[in-house]
Amino acid sequence: MTSAYACPAGYFSPPGSQTCFMCQIGFYCDTGSQVALATYEATSSAGYFTKIIQLGTTQLYQSGICPQGYYCPQGAFFPVPCPPGTFNDLTGQSTSAACLVIGTVHPGYYTDKPGMYWAIIQNSNKCAPGYFCTGAAKSAYDQPCPVGTYTATEAQSACVTCPAGYYCLGGANNACTAQNCPYPTLSYWPIICPAGFFCEASVGGAVGSANYFKNFPQPCPKGTYGGSVGLQNINQCTKCDPGSYCAEVGAKAPTGKCDAGFYCVNTVPGTSNIGATNPEPAAQAFPNDNLPVDATIGGPCPVGGYCEAGSFQPKACPGGFYHLRDTTIPYIGLKTIFDCTVCPPGSYCAGTVSATAGQGAPSGYCEAGFFCLAQSTVIDQYPSPPGSYSRPGSSGSTQCEVGTFNIFWHEPDTNPNWPTVYPGSAAASPINLTNQDIFYDPQGVV
Repeated sequence: MTSAYACPAGYFSPPGSQTCFMCQIGFYCDTGSQVALATYEATSSAGYFTKIIQLGTTQLYQSGICPQGYYCPQGAFFPVPCPPGTFNDLTGQSTSAACLVIGTVHPGYYTDKPGMYWAIIQNSNKCAPGYFCTGAAKSAYDQPCPVGTYTATEAQSACVTCPAGYYCLGGANNACTAQNCPYPTLSYWPIICPAGFFCEASVGGAVGSANYFKNFPQPCPKGTYGGSVGLQNINQCTKCDPGSYCAEVGAKAPTGKCDAGFYCVNTVPGTSNIGATNPEPAAQAFPNDNLPVDATIGGPCPVGGYCEAGSFQPKACPGGFYHLRDTTIPYIGLKTIFDCTVCPPGSYCAGTVSATAGQGAPSGYCEAGFFCLAQSTVIDQYPSPPGSYSRPGSSGSTQCEVGTFNIFWHEPDTNPNWPTVYPGSAAASPINLTNQDIFYDPQGVV
């Protein structure tokens, strides 16, 4: 019988052999016994692998336990790494079932290399701001936050809805047009809504849909402006200032002042939230002027008043003046007080109790027994002196005819056919010519 032959670790000697052979791939060979002839062992166990030990020019093969991040089927020469998107924290694993999906166990993290385990993942493999990581994430930029959402910190597994008053561009793969996005700087944080715009809370929506574009800043409409940042809805846009107009969308301030001859309002109760959109609003509250009616934003200065540049309401022509509408030409509103017409001699213009509604015609004729010079505000400006008389509408007194006399002041004539209503005057009333002290000799006898 052949004597026993002992081999060192990593070698074996088949029965009957006096020579040690290097352990074969896929097997392991423990230190040979001094009495045991055969040290040739069976294949490596599941969860283990055959590892190579280099001693100088000699390679030794030893069995090792499967490390973290790997699994080792029975007979494995090398450990099999868990693929990207998975990890394994246990040693001695024998099947791919040991490789767990990273996002299932640790949402917000990723594995971009094979053979990873938690100890090396937790500090270096966090999902980037602006992105979220779920499932078998393989990159810090696994899934970008959609427009209208954001993640401002690392290691997030879901995106947060953008709050009202802000807009969110989402991940770096998202952008917006210059029209909807005046400041298209990519940012992972919510960006405050710029002046002239409003930003409602995000509503989501597929790319290109109406709701999608609502995730971007919306311009304040014409007739309004946005004077501050962070507006949250259209109702926070400011109605254009009284006396001003707002002609552009997305305005930060009124465009300019209302033109002279027009007025621009914004205070009409129960109307829309917009003011004037141009410096000459085509509103007219007076009939037969062939202009559109929209008293909610202003219009041409009305009859009887004047409107200087920047007016938010008409100013009435003062007493002694009026403004008569000439229907033969297109209506033009008065621009200054100097455009008001001086009340003519023989009539009077009493003025008005309203600050905005002036006279469209003189108040009436001067009263009989009195005469009125230009710009009179009363019906009885000057009494007729003795020796004279005044008919209605007189601009001076008339001397008594030959054969007549008058010893009193403010005496009228007795002609019953005098006009009693001023032409064009809506405020005129019949003049009472009765109960007057008349000293008049119709026969002309002295």
